[in-house]
Amino acid sequence: MSGFYRCLRGDNEHLAMFEPDAFVVEDANGHTWICCPIPETQVESLPLLAHLTEVRDADAKLREKGVGEGGTGVRIIYCESQEELQAQLG
Repeated sequence: MSGFYRCLRGDNEHLAMFEPDAFVVEDANGHTWICCPIPETQVESLPLLAHLTEVRDADAKLREKGVGEGGTGVRIIYCESQEELQAQLG
């Protein structure tokens, strides 16, 4: 399981569900995150800013409609195991 993972939690966490191999992780604090592996071929050229812009824009749309709560947390994490992923998210 070692590698990089993109994890989302909050208003627009569902955006991660469109990624291949997405899965749900509960962190050490009991929060639910939707995570997906980042293919090794994309790690060097990870379009992180484009992804963050997409999440920020989706959060803004929810706020405009009055349904956004706390925004969306986004984390890129390298880990060796699911337990390590849970610990780093918590």
